Amino acid sequence: MTRHSFTPEGEAALHAELLEFDIEQLQNETMQLSKNPLGWLASRFELTVQQLELLRALDASFLPYIGFGLSGALISRRPFLFKGWDSQPDKFRRVL
Repeated sequence: MTRHSFTPEGEAALHAELLEFDIEQLQNETMQLSKNPLGWLASRFELTVQQLELLRALDASFLPYIGFGLSGALISRRPFLFKGWDSQPDKFRRVL
């Protein structure tokens, strides 16, 4: 699977790629994502050192929220979007 830029365009490209998956492939992705959201994001997006450091700085209690929230979007084939990075690249993107 191609690693995409951590931008709205990269997110849209990843979503389009995931739409091509059959249900078994999507289930595999959601299992990986729910178990290790940071690893999944790093394997699917080209993250800068700063972005990776900010992700690693998240409170551990927040990580399941990211994993399960994104997994729900993936398995139901809904788009996902991270907001806040484009207008302020030095700030962390919030999961919507």
